[in-house]
Amino acid sequence: MKHSKKFTAMIAALALTACSIAPMFSFATGEDPAPKTVTITMQDPSADGNVANTKSTFTAFKILDASVSGTAYNYTVNAKYREVLQGALDIADQEDDDDNKKLDAAILTAMEALTNDTLRGVADTIYRAILSGKIAGDATATNGVFSDVAQGYYLIAETALGADDTEGTMSLVMVETMGEDSLEITTKKEGPSFQKKLKDINDSVANSETDWQDSADYDINDEVPFQLKATLPDDYDKYEHYTLVFHDDLNTNDGGEDVFDLVEDSFVVYADVNGNGVYDEGEEIDVEPVVESKTHDDFDCDFEVTIPDLKDESLADIGITKTTPIYVEYKAKLNENAALGKPGNWNDAYLEYSNNPYNTGEGDENPKSKTPVDTVVVFTYKTVVDKINPEGESLSGAEFKLEKYDAATDSWVEKALVTSDEGDSFSFTGLDDGDYRLEEVTAPAGYKKIDGYITFTVTAEHTENGDKANLALTSLTGDVTGGAINIQNLVDESKLEVDNDLSTLDADVINTSGSRLPSTGGIGTTIFYLGGGAMVAVAGVFLITKKRMGKQEN
Repeated sequence: MKHSKKFTAMIAALALTACSIAPMFSFATGEDPAPKTVTITMQDPSADGNVANTKSTFTAFKILDASVSGTAYNYTVNAKYREVLQGALDIADQEDDDDNKKLDAAILTAMEALTNDTLRGVADTIYRAILSGKIAGDATATNGVFSDVAQGYYLIAETALGADDTEGTMSLVMVETMGEDSLEITTKKEGPSFQKKLKDINDSVANSETDWQDSADYDINDEVPFQLKATLPDDYDKYEHYTLVFHDDLNTNDGGEDVFDLVEDSFVVYADVNGNGVYDEGEEIDVEPVVESKTHDDFDCDFEVTIPDLKDESLADIGITKTTPIYVEYKAKLNENAALGKPGNWNDAYLEYSNNPYNTGEGDENPKSKTPVDTVVVFTYKTVVDKINPEGESLSGAEFKLEKYDAATDSWVEKALVTSDEGDSFSFTGLDDGDYRLEEVTAPAGYKKIDGYITFTVTAEHTENGDKANLALTSLTGDVTGGAINIQNLVDESKLEVDNDLSTLDADVINTSGSRLPSTGGIGTTIFYLGGGAMVAVAGVFLITKKRMGKQEN
């Protein structure tokens, strides 16, 4: 039995893609003899429409043959795929059907009845059966182009190289070529997505914690919160097993030293079924990070978090679906090796994920692809105090204390106490934005200690979101809000000096000569007050005594 009804071209985008399907059949019959071959060009959106730039390969399986009869095409079942189609369409064996004509007729009738809703599942089942039976394809594209293949009804599978040069199925396309001499088809991909983020906070401002973003500034020894987020593919339901591996590199400074210390007990891994971006009870995935230095294709990984199988029975109660984001959150302490200012302290990460729903393996046996690397950056700064006298000459032997205002406790928190017995420069390294006050605890010998505090506010601006090329520290200022009388060489008489690298806030702090009255740490000038007072008292006694003696004589 032959069918002459025309199949319209369509795409059933499966595997890692969303479904985009045109009607399965139209019932118009060709009025003119059509060409016997067709050229099919597969466009891949991941390669900006240029199939020559993609690693994808395409294999075509001609499940229905086509022949021209007068002015019309006739479709017949390709015997190579008869058993596959029978199983996919759930067609029973036909009695007294030695030549398979009844079975073929039932297959074609069932295919005509397919709808947009049912086509995708059937195409998926057909491809699984093809893989299981190890049935070879009928044509392979060169640079994404099938040149002059026979007319027919095709299932085209797109595969692409993933991690470790493994192949995974990227999309399935159902194509009917009747009456066409050339076709151009763009596959549609909606695979997993991945991002790395962090939060920023100004300790001196209440409730200032930001949402998750790509840049922040912190004090040295602060614990920085990081977040890794993965979304699942549209065809997640097609997988029997699904693996995710988060790879993270905290990076180093130019000298190769670690600038972050991982807080290992800070990890939480969860499936956000409630969709609020916050861990709720019952959402945690019980996996432990592997904190070990590894290199993957030039990516230096400090730790990995592996979820071997999201489809595991132990996770069934969480209720993970294709719309459930998966999060890894942790903290890392910024340490004294941090780069200051513009160079920043960068953090990279990427996601490795299952890429083939037709593979039944678990863990390492399940082929994977990886997302592009995503990057965040942390900035930190320093303040330098140079001690001078009114003539601009350097002074040594002072001691300074720097404190920062903490809005959460409404108190001033000591950041550092620096003493310099020989030098005249005092450095407070690893500061972020906020309100600070500088106190001179000890003045150089022979000079007066500064009264009160020098107060200033550090303000930094940086690109909050974007890729690595667009993330940058754009400005740094230090507004002096009190004690400016003791500082010289200020910008606009109100701002600390900032270097070109936006790393250092500098100030010349002046001490005047002379001792305090009373002096601190010794008798100082007090003895003159005491001595003078004693002399006045003695003189008074002498005068009174003299007057009394005069009266007695009289």
